[in-house]
Amino acid sequence: DNGTSQLGDGTTTDQLTPLAMGATAANWSAVGAGDEHACGVAFDDSSLWCWGANDYGQVGDGTVTQRTSPVQVDASPFKAVTAGDLHSCAIRNNTALSCWGNNTYGQLGDGTTNPVATPTNIGLTTWKAVSAGGLFTCGIVVNDTLRCWGLNEFGQLGDGTTTDPILPNPVGTATWKAVDAGDSHACAIRSDDTLWCWGFNGNGQLGDGTTSDRRSPVQVGSATWKSVATGTSHTCAIRSDDTLWCWGSDSSGQIGDGGGAGGDQITPVQV
Repeated sequence: DNGTSQLGDGTTTDQLTPLAMGATAANWSAVGAGDEHACGVAFDDSSLWCWGANDYGQVGDGTVTQRTSPVQVDASPFKAVTAGDLHSCAIRNNTALSCWGNNTYGQLGDGTTNPVATPTNIGLTTWKAVSAGGLFTCGIVVNDTLRCWGLNEFGQLGDGTTTDPILPNPVGTATWKAVDAGDSHACAIRSDDTLWCWGFNGNGQLGDGTTSDRRSPVQVGSATWKSVATGTSHTCAIRSDDTLWCWGSDSSGQIGDGGGAGGDQITPVQV
């Protein structure tokens, strides 16, 4: 889909095959795709660029003008970027975290609910990972503790409540190595390689064998894992043995088990 120029090719024409993003920079080191916008970090100078829908300032160029091609957001060097539904976040090379865009539920983590159209630094200046979800954000600080903030309607912040914090809020006291935020749920891998999920679970996307929402992290099976990715209503992860597993909604065949589109899977199914 390219209805809001989220492909950054200067048009609003849908593309059925991969389109090279070569007009701005020949090579890229990081990319984040949101609902109707995207951002990338250029390889040569680590500068940050965004494009697509910009009605809440999620492109970060100081305007609310839709951008059909990449526009430079910040010349200072970045090493990671993530795009949510209506906001974006990125980690600078100095480990500072910046967010911008819609902030209705405090998903920018700056202590307000005011939208911001340019990158704004968030407190706790040493971050190592960040993931922007639907209307919330999660990140790992340098001491490996996990924090989430923003909309918490289904417990997707993992703090045991449904309160919407507007500042980064601790998720327990465990240490973590990876996190990914979906539409209304999130999953993360602890330092011991166990996988935990929390938030909305109407389609079994938490993988705990139920369809009950969880306000705190619940462990997914007993295996060890190396990466995880959350979608709108399903989740996929790679185990330590490099096998791939998915769970949650299979309405469009997104579980990938070859069985065709069907019912929900409430525990991991091998792909």
